[in-house]
Parts: sequence; structure tokens; C-alpha cells
Amino acid sequence: MQASAQVEPASGPINLAHGLIPEVLKPDANIMYQMNIPDYGSPSSELYKLTDEIPANVNDWGDSSWFKFYRDSKRELIFELEQLSTINELSIGFGQRSDVGIAPPLNVRYYASSDGDNYVFLGKAEADAPLYFENVKPGPDHKDIHLKKYRLDKVGTEPMNIQARFIKISFVVDVNCWADEVEISGYKGIVNGAQPPKAQLDPDNPEVNRFPAPGSKEAAYMSDQFLFPTGAYKDPEITNWTKEKVLSVLGYQDLKGNYTDWLFDDILFTTVAAIITPSGFDSNGFGIFATEADYNSYLDFVFQEETQLGAINKAAGELNALLGTDKKVRINFAIPKLTASSDFGDIYGDGRKVSLKPEDFADQVSDSDSEAGKMEMARLALENKKAAIRWYIDEVEKRFAEAGYNNLTLNSYYWVPEKIFDTGDFEVIRGTANYLKSKNYFFTWVPYLQSQSPYLWRELGFTAASIQPNYAFNLYKKGVLSATADIARKVGASVEVEYNDYHTLAQYLNYGIAEGHMKDTFNVYYLATTPIVDGANAYLPLHPNKAADGTSMIKRTVYDRIYEYVKDSYVRRFTMTLATDLSQPDRLSVVPKITLADHFTEGHFTVLYDSDKVDFQSYELPPSLVGKAQVTVTATTPGEVKVTFKVNQSEDALYSDLAQKQDPVSSAVEMTKLYFSAKEGVPAEEIKHRNFIIAREGTMTDINGEVYLNWGESDILPGSLEEQIVQAAEAVRNAEASLTLKAAVDAVEKIGRLPEGGNKSRLNERLWKVKGQIGISPVSQLLDGYEVSGDIREPLLHKLRNRIEQAEHHDSKGHGPQAVKQLNDFVKHLNMNSNLKQVSSDAKDILNAEVQRLIQLWSGLTP
Repeated sequence: MQASAQVEPASGPINLAHGLIPEVLKPDANIMYQMNIPDYGSPSSELYKLTDEIPANVNDWGDSSWFKFYRDSKRELIFELEQLSTINELSIGFGQRSDVGIAPPLNVRYYASSDGDNYVFLGKAEADAPLYFENVKPGPDHKDIHLKKYRLDKVGTEPMNIQARFIKISFVVDVNCWADEVEISGYKGIVNGAQPPKAQLDPDNPEVNRFPAPGSKEAAYMSDQFLFPTGAYKDPEITNWTKEKVLSVLGYQDLKGNYTDWLFDDILFTTVAAIITPSGFDSNGFGIFATEADYNSYLDFVFQEETQLGAINKAAGELNALLGTDKKVRINFAIPKLTASSDFGDIYGDGRKVSLKPEDFADQVSDSDSEAGKMEMARLALENKKAAIRWYIDEVEKRFAEAGYNNLTLNSYYWVPEKIFDTGDFEVIRGTANYLKSKNYFFTWVPYLQSQSPYLWRELGFTAASIQPNYAFNLYKKGVLSATADIARKVGASVEVEYNDYHTLAQYLNYGIAEGHMKDTFNVYYLATTPIVDGANAYLPLHPNKAADGTSMIKRTVYDRIYEYVKDSYVRRFTMTLATDLSQPDRLSVVPKITLADHFTEGHFTVLYDSDKVDFQSYELPPSLVGKAQVTVTATTPGEVKVTFKVNQSEDALYSDLAQKQDPVSSAVEMTKLYFSAKEGVPAEEIKHRNFIIAREGTMTDINGEVYLNWGESDILPGSLEEQIVQAAEAVRNAEASLTLKAAVDAVEKIGRLPEGGNKSRLNERLWKVKGQIGISPVSQLLDGYEVSGDIREPLLHKLRNRIEQAEHHDSKGHGPQAVKQLNDFVKHLNMNSNLKQVSSDAKDILNAEVQRLIQLWSGLTP
């Protein structure tokens, strides 16, 4: 700005904003659109309320005199003055009433311009009363609201005396933000030596317009971090992490069951929402952390030798040994949401009661009913909250050091609440951030998208943040993933990957490529407790009583795609589903559908079917494609139906989005309806949904020419390695349940077909236990019975008993070959011509068969 001619003021300063209607900019409006959230704020026709110089009603937060901003994150109000003027002070007021969800912004930024294009940052104003305090009468019978002013009367260290014609006011809205009078105090024209403003530094400016590089200090050294939900829970198995479970998270397990690479070496410890604590649950069913005992209960659960942290340490050591690496797994430790209580606990060790509630400090102020007294009470409670969090941080640090983990490093703490639930949290977070910085720890956050949090994380003192899109869990448009990437890039954060099903997961990963955050920044993954573990062990579940099923192939593909994404090798994928109607054997209907289609203009895919049970008959197009696409269905090879399509016009490109919350299937695009009939002689009950599979092959091309590969097979293919693993696992379970030699030998045969690897070893270990449980008892029991019936006589009976007992002796010593030799000698003696008169024909045949099974079992297994 250039200085303009000066004039003498005719009188004192006036409110230059009086009667002006500001232009309101909503840079983040697209986010609310993508989230299907309407604007319940005041209409633009009521903007006059901001400058009418009629104070809003502070006795009634519901009064129409307030101008109500609703969601949409950032707002910019631009005021154009009548002429270039002298500005001495800027202010805006906001109401605060926390119990009804009315929250003022953390701060307000002011800018000035002479031309409306080039703005100079003047400074940042905070409320004239701390946000942890509000002077209102509590309870539903009272509607008063605390008006707080955000004044700026200096530029840098000098009193404000600047020239400007345009003033921009910028602030961030959480949900409900009630505003009142904007005042621009000064003079029309240039008086009193007013000068063009000098741009001020804004070190806390949230808008950096770039992603933090993965692995950089700006990213808290994160590249790919796994959220590790844990804590006491109603179903202990879900949150109890054994070494075997953890191995599937830290390492990548191939189809043979071998760990061939690292997957996640950065673990974010967080709490399950419904964690069990001594204080119980809140009204939403979430675990309460209100006392020292609550936090200690969580730490007691986490600091275990064989599970949780202990399991991670052991699994990391095992992976290092397997892979020839020397990694230390980075641990980012949760700080659960603190709930105010009257007695947090004896954190000072001197028996003092530590209250987190302002009302408990009434005896420490001269007048507990005065505004000053109430503010001081709130401050004292706030300081105790900070102290409680400091105690917890120290306790984690102490326990971690005492545990002596040689494969782990504690380098970060994580703020669990996903938004600012109370304006007092601002100061608790800032205090926590300062304390962690003093101890050289990083401080991270994963806030909601639709709150003010994305703009505030840096100012609150966090080192790094990842924004939650929440597309997987809500009825949002898929464009919310792009909108999340936009705001994450703007504020220097990353985008969280969230899992609810593989259809929506594919969208997260696809947008990670399109928006660049797969490679260009760090990634944080919320994958709950099961997808990674279940995916790694999809065909051979860790729990011996669990079996693979029709979802196992999808579980495995989720695991593989996550691994590819972590390694930056993932490529765009599309997902499909099959809808079957098998009620009429002579007209079986199979409908392949594309879920969450991304403007596809052409593509191809294959549906596989069991040609031993059904024949392909015909097909028909759905009405939505008739006249809009060329579709070819080819069924020349038994067991395969190939489908290709190409739309006639780009505007007819195939597209779908969520029509219902957490339901990507109901809106899927039908591609064709395939008809089959049962083969003659095949019972209807033998024809199952699993007889029809989407093959792995297939591609789609979108309107921009981007090619998408198929996510993977929809089910296990007959004859595949996956099926062999499932069959071997089923055989072992049968052997474990029946404890018969026949079942055990069947398991040996099926295990023998598997390639060498972890899966084969795991099944062998389980069958080895079965072998020990069976022992020689089947043969011994037969000998006992034949002795009683007279089917075997001496001296053959003695020789056979001796051989079987010697076999058992050698086996117990681990001398497998010698044990098998004794069994072969048993067979030799049983079948010697000289002994034929000492054994009946039936007994000989039965014993031969049973001992041969025993030989097969013992020969086929190694300990």
C-alpha cells in the first residue's frame, strides 16, 4: 500500500462498519456439500445484524438478534468502506454457551487492503475472557450467554493507525457460532498520520498449502502408522493382542504363511471407545477416564509381558530375526479424554485431593459468585487438569522405561478425543503440547473433518495431524475424500485411511493415488482390530475353532491391498458384487454389479461358475444400460462368462455412490443379468452362492482414461492354493475333534500337498499335538479286545505288544525313525506265515489297516 494524503479529523473515531453488509466467503463449503449437511445458519439477508449497532440479547441465546454461523469451518467477512480510511481498532463479538453447543472461535485474524485484492495480515485476536470460562447460569432454565469480544488495536507492537478501504475478518466455526457486532473504529479519510499497514508475520498460520513429507520431522517421522485399538473390553479377544496377532500387523505374511517384509513399524496405541474403566460408561456408552484409577487400569492392561506392548516387543524381535533387520517399532501412546471429577487421585503422593471441577474451589476465592471469582475457580480446575495429564505422561514414560523393551521406542503421544468437546480443552491441549515438547516427544492428533480442528491443530501445539474423512461410516458423497485431501493439504496434515468394508476402502485408496497423499505424505490407518489379522490369516485363522468361509478371499485381498498401499505400489481398483437368486433351479439368476462406480466408460470382467453343477443359459441387460452402452456377453468356455461393455456417450459413464449409510451395495450398478440352470441330477440344495465367483481378471476405464484393475476374486477358486490351505485346515480340525487315526492320516495327506512355509508348519504343529493325544491307544485297545475274544493268541500277542510299546517309547524320546521301525516290525510279525494260526483273519486285517495309518501319521509328521 502507498500512503495517501492526510486530512484533519473533524471529530472523534466512529464505527466505520455501521450499516455495511459484508461479503461472506466460505472456502470450505464443498466439505458440507459432500457430507450432505445443510446450512442451518442465518441467511445472508440477516447479515445486517452484524453491523446494526443493536447488541444481541445476552439473556437469551435463542434470540433472533444473533447472527448464527453454522459449520462450514472457515469464514471470511470482507467489509468495503466508503473510502480509504483510518483504522484504529477492529473487533467482533461471539457468544459462548457450552451446554447447548454454542462455541466461539479460538481466535480471529484481521487483514487490511486498499484495493480488495492484496491483503496485509494485521494480527490475531483472542477473546477478552479465557475460553475455559463462561459466566452463565447453568441448567436448562437459564438461557443467558457469555459475549466475548475479539479486539485488535495494535499492529505488531505499535498502536493501530493504518490506512485501508477493505477489512477482512477470518475465523473458524466449529458447529454453532453465534456472532454479534463487528466494529471498525476509525475515521473516514486519512488522518492522524495513518500509514499503510506493514504485513505481520503469522507463524501459526494454519494454511501452508502442502503435505508434510513422509518420514520428515514435520510428519513426526511417520510414514505409515497403524491405529492399535486396545483396552479392557466386553469381548476380551477383540482387544487382547497376542504375539501371533501382532506379527500380522508388523509383518507382511505371504500366501504360504511366511513373513517376507515389514508392514507397519509405527504403532499408535489408542483406546476402544467402549473401554471398561472403574468409572464406567458415559451416556454414549464410552468408557470414562475421570480418575487416576481409570488411567492406571488402561496402563495395567497395556503393559503386559505376553500381550499388548509385550507382544509387540516380542513380535518385532522375531521379525527382525526372520528378515535380518534391526528395526525398533515406534510407539505413539494414547492420552484418553479426561472427564472432570472431584477427586482425580493422589497424583502428588501427599494425600491431597485433586479436583478437576471449578465449583470445588469456591473456598479458595474471596467471592465465588463474582465473575472474577468464577474465572479463578475455572483456572484452578484447569491447572489441575493439566497436572493430571502430566502425571499420566510421566506414568507412561516410567512404565515404559521399567519394562525395558529392546525392540520398541516411545517417541510420541496421541490425543484421543477426535474434536474439541469443550472450549477449555484448548488450554489443556496447549499445556500438554508444551510439556511434551519439553520432554522431546511428538504430539499427534486425528481430528474430525467437519469440525474446526483441521485449522487449529498446529496452533494448539500438535506436531502432526491426520484428518478423518469418515466416508466409510456415514452417508457422505465420495467427493468428501477429495475434499478431505484438499483441506489436509491446505493445513499441512494428512488423510486417515478408514476401514468398514472393502468397497469403501477401495475409494480411500483410489483417492490416495488421485490426490497424491499415498506417496506424498504420511498415512494413518484406522482398520479396527480385525481386518489385518483376519486378512493375513484368512485361510488359516489363528483361532483353531475358526474356519475360512465365503468372505475369506475378500479378507485376504484387503490385507494385500493395504500392504500395496503402504509400499506405494497400489494401483486403482474397482470392486464388484454378485447378487444371486437360486430359488428356481431351471432359471438361476446371477447379477454382477459394480459398487461405487467411478464414471466408467468401458471395461470387462469375468464371472466363473461351477460347470459340473450348472449350465449357462442366457442373459439380459438392465433397463439402465439399454440404449446407453454396448454390452457383449461371451460364454464359449464352460465355467466362464465374459462381459465387456462400452458406453455410447461420456455422460452415460457408470457412476454410483452411497445411497444408504454404510451400504455401498444397494446403489451398485447392475451390469447384466445372467441366467443358469441346474444340471440334470444335481439337487437344488447343492447349488450355492459360492458356485459363482467374480474372477480376478478385469479392468475398467474412467472418463479421464485412468485404468482400474479388479480388486480380486470374490471367493476361493477350486483347485487353488487357497483352497488347498482351507482343506488342510479343515482336515486338521476334524482330526482335533475326532482324535481318530483315519482323520489324522487324512490331515497328513492334505498338509503334504502344501508348499513349505508357515501355514504348513502351523498345521503340522497342531497335528503333532493330535498325534500325541492319539498315541498308540487305537492299536493297544484292539490288542486288549482281541486278547479277550481270543482272536490273537500267545506268543504273537506278546511280540505285538512289545513292538507297539517300543514304538511308543522311541516316539516319546523323539526318535521318530526308530518308532516307525518298531511299527513296521509289528506289521512284519503280524503277517509272518508262522504266526497265521495265532491270529484271526479279521483281526489281522483290522490291525494291519490301523497300524499302517499309524505309520503314515508318524512318518508324515516332524515335531
